[in-house]
Amino acid sequence: MRTERLRQPARTGKPTEYSRTHYLLVGLALAGLWLLSRDRSLLFHAVQMLAVMGVLTGLQIVLRRRAGQVPTHVRLVVPKLVLVALAVGFEWLLKPETSRANAVVAVFLVVLVTALGPILDRIAADRAMAGLATFDPRKD
Repeated sequence: MRTERLRQPARTGKPTEYSRTHYLLVGLALAGLWLLSRDRSLLFHAVQMLAVMGVLTGLQIVLRRRAGQVPTHVRLVVPKLVLVALAVGFEWLLKPETSRANAVVAVFLVVLVTALGPILDRIAADRAMAGLATFDPRKD
């Protein structure tokens, strides 16, 4: 009796790590996008940010697959959804209090992405690697 193994996608030993400068640039880009739409509704902000992040996430998945990595889609999508929800909620709370709510949210985006981005990415990568370490293709 011959057992056949299913071919699994290539997996690399370590996920791509980005520098703080990368996260700072991403934060600045998101803040700039937020400020460019300062006269629009919160719903417009949310839809615009989700569309831009959706395209960037798709590009990130394609680039990582070409590099031989198998990205965890949840790891890439959930933090972006949380970030948009926090930004919209923060502006919604600040709008009645100040006329500069957009600027405050833009600074919040830069600080949050720059400070927490590398930490959360490292935690998610460690969890993904732990999941790969326990992966057994014979159980399927």
